Amino acid sequence: MNVDKIKEFFSEFFKRKLGIIGLGLLIFFIILSILAPITAPLGLNEWILKDKWKDNPMLVPPEWFMYVTNQPYSSTKILNNYEYKEEILPGTNLYSISAKIKYQYDFSGLPTAFIAYITVEYYQKDQGIYSLLHIKRPDGEIIDYSLTLSNSSKLRITDSDFQKIFYDWLSKKLGSDYLKSQGINSPENILSGHILFSQLKEGILKPSTAEVLKGNYEFELSLISTAPVKIKEYEIRIIGNSFGLMGTDGNKRDFWLGIVWGAPVALMIGFLTSLISVVIGIVYGTVSGYFGGKIDELMMRIVDVLLALPVFPILILLLVIAGPNRSIWIIIFLISIFGWMGLSRVARSITLQLKETAFIESIKALGASPFRIMFRHIMPQMLPYAYANLALGVPGAILTEAGLSYLGLGDPTLPTWGQLLRHAIEVAAVQNGYWWLWVTPGLLIAGVSIAFVFIGHSIDEILNPRIRRL
Repeated sequence: MNVDKIKEFFSEFFKRKLGIIGLGLLIFFIILSILAPITAPLGLNEWILKDKWKDNPMLVPPEWFMYVTNQPYSSTKILNNYEYKEEILPGTNLYSISAKIKYQYDFSGLPTAFIAYITVEYYQKDQGIYSLLHIKRPDGEIIDYSLTLSNSSKLRITDSDFQKIFYDWLSKKLGSDYLKSQGINSPENILSGHILFSQLKEGILKPSTAEVLKGNYEFELSLISTAPVKIKEYEIRIIGNSFGLMGTDGNKRDFWLGIVWGAPVALMIGFLTSLISVVIGIVYGTVSGYFGGKIDELMMRIVDVLLALPVFPILILLLVIAGPNRSIWIIIFLISIFGWMGLSRVARSITLQLKETAFIESIKALGASPFRIMFRHIMPQMLPYAYANLALGVPGAILTEAGLSYLGLGDPTLPTWGQLLRHAIEVAAVQNGYWWLWVTPGLLIAGVSIAFVFIGHSIDEILNPRIRRL
């Protein structure tokens, strides 16, 4: 295809509104795929690691949802930027690190939990060390917690630890009898994040009556050591009832990661499956039509048998046999080998016409081999059909994989959009109102399918003379 023909093709393509819409959608999904390592830097490897997400809230909506609904959702905050101070005295080393947050949202609710990570590396064995975590509230209240730090290990102060800390603090401020009168008999009956960010007055124990204490909060870690140490990590997590751009799922995973990384996976499945099917179909149909006779008869009867088979149930059976170790490559291969038969008939029909032309006869007379004639002179004539079928085959492959994943037969290590819909069913997302778990992947599957259908039909109208509009 020379430059003039390419210009003519795009000139015709941009005259079709559906083609432009499809191209715009495709560009969106390509950009989403390219930016996946930036917008969701954790990547695919972390998706199946349950410990990676254990400190996230479970099944909470996106943070922006509170601005749409005007409901009191609190966002999840991670504080890992801190101020560091160090003072070296004879026989004593003083360290202080602090992280701050300004909690001042007009209609934000109260957080639910509170978690801290601290990692300190010792340079000497059996050195004496004293550490204290100070929590300073805007009202001047200070809550202290003594820490036991081990050599070169990561200390995780869990929410249950902070429940005990805030329970003791409330007992001193309000009295244990008052707590019992309100039905608070143990630390497990309070929400640590809720207590920390509430005003210290009557009603603090219930989220429905507590009022947010706005202002600056400071989390300061003080260490006194007889020998130098190195503070490698200090992170505070304030767990709210909303999270990130797309909320979390039933495994506490960041759903944004699944949505974003599902785009390149979907495009890869669609393109590879469609490409393999197109190549098989053209080669198979060309060989059948060129050799003719009994070879053609046998090959076409094989096509007839495959076309008569119920493909989706067979795919289900084969993937069940493959077991839990099935990979996305097995799925791509299986979908591909059942998607080429229709194009093979078109290729055979074109080959039957082309092989009788004077041009092909002259090439035969010059001694060209059958394979050279097929691959060099006949198959290139089918490229217009190949382009259209390539685009039209992508949505079918994506929808097939989504259907298999929806049934629990996909690759369990990848966050395909079908897998996300499967998880939505497992947690009864529709019934429980977890709309972000099923609306978003459903719209994305529909969007990428529509993009390729529009593009494919536009290409077919331009390159296929039988249906080209005048």
